[in-house]
Amino acid sequence: MDGPTRDVRLDRRRLLAGVGATGVTALAGCLGVLTGDEPARFGASAATVPDSTLAATGYGHHRTSESPVTRTYEVAGQSRDVEATNVVAEYERAVEIPLVGRFRAAVFAALSTPQVAVLGETFNPVGEMSTDELLAMVQERYEALRDLRRESERRVTVLGEETRATRYAGTALLLGGDVRVEIFLTITEAVAAGGDFVLGIGAYPRVLDDRDEVTAMLESIRHEG
Repeated sequence: MDGPTRDVRLDRRRLLAGVGATGVTALAGCLGVLTGDEPARFGASAATVPDSTLAATGYGHHRTSESPVTRTYEVAGQSRDVEATNVVAEYERAVEIPLVGRFRAAVFAALSTPQVAVLGETFNPVGEMSTDELLAMVQERYEALRDLRRESERRVTVLGEETRATRYAGTALLLGGDVRVEIFLTITEAVAAGGDFVLGIGAYPRVLDDRDEVTAMLESIRHEG
């Protein structure tokens, strides 16, 4: 079906916000070393996919953005703000969906979230979470994803470290719920990179099996830290 590509995307920022916010939320009870008057700030360096891989896979860079998450905690009778700034690099590919049209519905994102390391101890739990746990946090915050179930698992190499990538099958609601699309969603466990944790998420309609393309993007991720 020829014609303009419809500007309908899986919402990557909401998709990843669930993961990025998890690390900060779970700091409660662990901040005894962070007491003070000024906010404790932790910022991540970007994780990106090189242009050569984008050219080979058909994906294009959409944007790279910062996503700050702030929480206030009571520690030893004192209030303390903790701000963690995640960096999300977002990529997309237009997909022809039979009987529906052409959508920017294949998306990939690389998330870099600060480890929040103090006195040699890391408090961000993202580094210890399984793909099922990461997916559960995403589903809690992204209502357009439905009925995701584990479909397959493989090992990939991200930033020189072997890690687990799990693919889930389910559905996504587009156009405010008017269009229901069968999708695959792949998410990796986080790997340590400098002072950050890095993970990748790819989601695409099942009519376009982008498993090889997603693997290529995962294994080519670069980290600026």
